[in-house]
Order: sequence, then structure tokens, then C-alpha cells
Amino acid sequence: MAEFIESTANLQIRKTPKKGRGVFVNVAARKGSRFISEDPLFWVVSTARINDLCHACCSNGTSLLKCSKCKFARYCNKLCQRSGWSDHKLECEILSTCQQTPPDTIRLLSRIILRDQNAAKRRAVATAMSAFSVFPTCVDELCSHMDNMKEDAQLQLAEGTTLLKILLGSLIEHWSVSDLMEIIAKVRCNSFTICTGELQPIGLGMYPMAAMFNHSCEANCVPTFDGLKISIRALKDINEDDELTISYVDLMSTAKERAQQLMSQYSFQCDCSKCFIVTDTQIVDDDDDAAEIASSTLTLLQTMRKDGKSGLNILSKCQPVLKDLQCKISSTDINMMKMLDIAMDAAINNQLWEEALQYGLQSLESYREYFPEVHPCLGLQMFRVGKLHLYLEHISEAHVLLKQAERILEITHGRQHSLVGDLITQLHHCEEELRHRRLMRTENRALLL
Repeated sequence: MAEFIESTANLQIRKTPKKGRGVFVNVAARKGSRFISEDPLFWVVSTARINDLCHACCSNGTSLLKCSKCKFARYCNKLCQRSGWSDHKLECEILSTCQQTPPDTIRLLSRIILRDQNAAKRRAVATAMSAFSVFPTCVDELCSHMDNMKEDAQLQLAEGTTLLKILLGSLIEHWSVSDLMEIIAKVRCNSFTICTGELQPIGLGMYPMAAMFNHSCEANCVPTFDGLKISIRALKDINEDDELTISYVDLMSTAKERAQQLMSQYSFQCDCSKCFIVTDTQIVDDDDDAAEIASSTLTLLQTMRKDGKSGLNILSKCQPVLKDLQCKISSTDINMMKMLDIAMDAAINNQLWEEALQYGLQSLESYREYFPEVHPCLGLQMFRVGKLHLYLEHISEAHVLLKQAERILEITHGRQHSLVGDLITQLHHCEEELRHRRLMRTENRALLL
């Protein structure tokens, strides 16, 4: 199979029987091939990270500069402030009058509307463009799927319209209610949660090209971010004329949860085999109460973490439950996997390295069974557990896991990604230490002789 060359010329937008437009590949592609890379057309920092991320480059910072007028936007330095001004200048005065931070989606919509006041006038052109086999270049050319929305989703659009009118006032008085509902619907079902390389959410953005990839819970591609740039790569070898798909939802969710999110946000049902053959919870020994205990405990732990409870408090709640459920529920149970992750994080935050490693090893066993052999969640978990081994000076074990993580993450993230660069640095450290230990053993044997 020849190496795939990243180009939209090798991709085609086609109509599909059930999903509307989709992206198809014109030539075969190996796993790890990058199909697109795209900067956001519009984006905002997530509310949870507005205080510690630059609003221009999205970098972490401990001494960020505040906008002197609105006190909301933050920047690394004057250079970032100047580069972000074109996006911020239209919203600055509006944000300065807000007593509460508007939701992420509303802030993103505000940027789109304020930057593009003529959007409503171009509706006919955009509708015509959506019929062509080309990648969209603006929000107008995306589909809203309003015709498929249920009543509760329509009500949410109406609520969003009200929030926009309160926030933007006379600036959108020329927009009709139907136009506002249309653009809200387009943002709801086409926006991407911007994540770090470790898949931690940091913002919300519009990527018109990436939005054309349809969903499957058994996707053959994956989107990852390096800074604000999104890339979509192949998780497996892909044949000529195959449709390229990504997952719109967190796969570490039950089939029921995935179905609810897909219907609520995107207004469709997934028909992949993963959604029809449900294996989310497997009870052993006919203990019907075990699944309910796992679910209720996970909800409690998630609430405790959100409320800022200490890691020791979290561990005291989850330790006995995890021990009790290990012989009652399959290792691939979603709730068990999430509890093990929470326990691992809590142990790390309290520098309980050995305990964190044990939870990590248990969760990794579950990850291997639950995820396909190439998936970013599996690669990242291997990386985390490998770093714990390395910290505890289990060099051989660390080296094995970090090599496995490298093989996965260079496919999902790309060899040039900063995360993969960090992983390679850790690997080099392992290899140097292993060489040193082999040399020491050789020297010691020589002395004995």
C-alpha cells in the first residue's frame, strides 16, 4: 500500500443513505495516515479553564495578563493580546457587563455572529453550497439537522435564542428567531471540544472540514489536537472508497448514555454493532445489585471530585466498593473502569505512588479488553502507568509500557506531536538507565571473575 498523501484531492464528500453527507477516501491509506489538519474558524476557552489558559494561543500560564477592560480575557503577553484582539474586540464590552460567565456555546455563537453580521443574508448561497461535493469553508455551509430534532432539542434552541438576545441585545435585532435557531443548531451539532494531547477538554471550536466526518462508535479515524489545530488520522488500514468516520461521543460511556447524547446533541441514532450488542455491564455470580452499586458509587465520586473533595476522602469511599465489586462485575464494566481512573488520580494527587500504580494496572487490564488495539485512550493509559513505573524505578516495566504507548500514540497523534515528543524523552531515559544497569552487571560479573 502506497503512503497516503494528505490532500483534500484524495478525499470526497458524498451523500450517504442514512447520514447525509460524509467523507470518503479515494485511495487506500495506512493506519496513522493524516487526512486533514485544520485551525479553528472560531473558538473559545472553556469556562473551567478561563483563568489558566491564554485566550489567544491556549497555552497554560500562571501569570496571565487580564484584559484591562473586561477583566475576562487572559493572555500570555502583549504579543498574544494583539493576536487575539481581532476575536476579542467585538465581545470585550459585552463581557465587561456580564455578572456571570456565559456558557461556552453562547460565547462561541457570539463570536460567530459578531464577526459575521452578514451571515443571515448568505443563507441561500450556503444552502446551495451544501449540495456540492466540496468541503465547507464557513459555518453557513454546515447542516443544522433541525428537521430531525425532537421537541426537547427545539426547546433548547429557543432557550439559546433567549440567552443570545439578552447578551447581544440590539446587535442582533436584525436577526430573526428562525435564523438564530438555525445557527445555534449548526454550532450544537458541528462544534468540537478542543482537548489537550491527554484528551482533557480546554475549549470549544468550529472546524468546518472536520465537521464533515460522520459518527461511528466503531470509527476508523480519530481526531486529536496539538494546540488549537485538529488532525484526523486513520486508526486502521483503510481501503479505497471507504467512508471515514470518527466518534462524536466518549466511548467510555454505556450504550444508553451514548444513544442519549447522540440524540440530544446530534439528533440521530447510531446503528453500529457496538450499540446493538450491548456489553457495558457484565454481572458475575448473578448479583443484580452490583451494577446499581457501581453506578451510584461512581456518581458520588464524580460529585466529590467536582466539589473539590480531597483525594483521601475520595479514596476512602471508593476503596471498599472496588474491592467488593471485583469478583462480581466484569473488568470491562464502564463504571468500574471510571472508578479505577478516579482512584488512580486521587492516589497520584496524594503522592501514593504504589497505590496509584496498582489502580493503574487494574484499569489497564480493563482498557486492553475494552478498546481496540489502536486507540488514544489505551495509549494514554499505557503512558500514565508507564510513567508511574518509571517514577518508582521499575525501569524494565516502564520501558515495556512506554514502547507500547509509543506504537499507539504515534498513530493517533502523529510522530511530531508534543505529547509523543515527551513520551520519546521518557523512553530515552528508560533506555539509558537500562544500558547503565546492563553495564554495571557486566562490570560486577567481571570483578567476580
